[in-house]
Amino acid sequence: MSKYPDTYRYPFTPFPTGWYRADNSSNVVVGQSKVLQLLGEKLILKRELDGQLILSNSVRTFPTAEVNGLIFFYFDKNGSEPFFDLPTVSQFQDESWYPPFHLSWNCRVHIQEVAENALDLSHFCKVHTYKKLPYLSKFETAAHQFNVTMHSKRNVLGFVANTTMDITYHGMGVVISNVTASRGIELTVLLNTTPIDIENVEINMEVAVKKTKNPIKDAIVRRIFPKEIWNEFYRDIPVWESKLYRSKPALCSGESDIIRIRNWAKQFYLDRSAIPQKYMELASEC
Repeated sequence: MSKYPDTYRYPFTPFPTGWYRADNSSNVVVGQSKVLQLLGEKLILKRELDGQLILSNSVRTFPTAEVNGLIFFYFDKNGSEPFFDLPTVSQFQDESWYPPFHLSWNCRVHIQEVAENALDLSHFCKVHTYKKLPYLSKFETAAHQFNVTMHSKRNVLGFVANTTMDITYHGMGVVISNVTASRGIELTVLLNTTPIDIENVEINMEVAVKKTKNPIKDAIVRRIFPKEIWNEFYRDIPVWESKLYRSKPALCSGESDIIRIRNWAKQFYLDRSAIPQKYMELASEC
């Protein structure tokens, strides 16, 4: 019997090669062990007496790293060492920025859908609070990264603001987005997506807000933004959970870059042989 359920929707493995968030650094103290349900199995995370982190299952140990106040681990089906490093978010340690707040979601979607979402320009006006179709001033891929700079008008705290988002993917599990909006609002977002099992992922977001010279405005922004960002991101989840992957999708004008994302993503899949043929055929239908 295949390990893939009848509801699986993708012609590639649910666990691409890359770095994934495991936990917050502060959640794992010296001498403590935690059981994490990730990658379809139970993993044991332990901090040794010397502070070193060990993440393992019953047969292997995964490379780990602590960056940006978080614990990450590297997954490669063949057990190879990481071929790229994790980025540092300097704003999280900068006194001119407030400490980041945390948001999280669980959803039934493949991690690649989250990456493709960045180039699905037509959905921003339909699903989110954008007043104008975004346009790209930059889209580049280079090795394990892709970078997008996007501009639009959207609702921010009840007013329409000119907004620029600069988004960089580091593999498919780690994303940094720098957002600037009218009236001096600046955000830095660290988005981490980790596969929980074959069909589900956990999405975690750390959001830092830049300080202004108006503490009252800052207090309002920091009070309202967590709920507003959570609600805005949640709008994508019903769409993702209802989508059927198509290898030859019907695209709107200006969405051909989604194919470029798919070509970039291929480097993180080492083996398609484990995917039952019926899923390959289903995803290829037009």
